[in-house]
Amino acid sequence: MSSQKTFIQRNKAVVFFWIGAILILTGIGISVYVDSVIKSHMEKLYSPYSNLTQQERWDLEGSLEWWRMTKITMYDPLSIMLIGVGLVVLTYSFLTAIKQMGRKKPTLSVFK
Repeated sequence: MSSQKTFIQRNKAVVFFWIGAILILTGIGISVYVDSVIKSHMEKLYSPYSNLTQQERWDLEGSLEWWRMTKITMYDPLSIMLIGVGLVVLTYSFLTAIKQMGRKKPTLSVFK
């Protein structure tokens, strides 16, 4: 048996915990990144101190509209799926940990 497979078998709950945590953090990160890009575009577009030419304003409006539509159609569903799958994997890791704890034989120790 390869060392990687042995590691996964022994630490199944830990491996699934980290996979679930990474999926959840990736989903949250995608959502936060897209929101920050949209907010940045809005600040540039509606700032009274921005000296944008008409072409730059149109480009920024088009980009803002693209980010808003793509957020709704692609990034929000993607982040929700990643967070959902991450929560399922995280729950599975906890159930695996509980199952592994039940299999271990109790150790008796005598203190003198």
